[in-house]
Amino acid sequence: MSLVGYEDVMQKIIDLDKDNKAGLRAKYFVIVELGKADQLIKAGKFAEAAKALDNFVASDIVDKEGKQRGTFLKAQAYFRKGDVPGCISVLEEARKIDPNSPVGRQIPSIIKQLKAQSK
Repeated sequence: MSLVGYEDVMQKIIDLDKDNKAGLRAKYFVIVELGKADQLIKAGKFAEAAKALDNFVASDIVDKEGKQRGTFLKAQAYFRKGDVPGCISVLEEARKIDPNSPVGRQIPSIIKQLKAQSK
């Protein structure tokens, strides 16, 4: 299911569920903010994306899965920028959030591949 084009609607839901009583604010906040960061990365605005993702991860509304997704996306920004050591460092941060999640279990093999490619 693609939610592209519904950013305004999702932002309205976030605004209306300020206390997250319906559980929608958190859900759509993650979708909207990760989408914005992804667009920044695609536009080559890596530093701006990294800062936005740091703010996203620091948000109280974001759960552990969201924090890991945001940190993983930040690692992608570093990779796209060509900063492989920075990417590896951020991937290690992402893994620490939840090493047993599906993403957390994939990170060691990603790091291994990055290290092999950068030799």
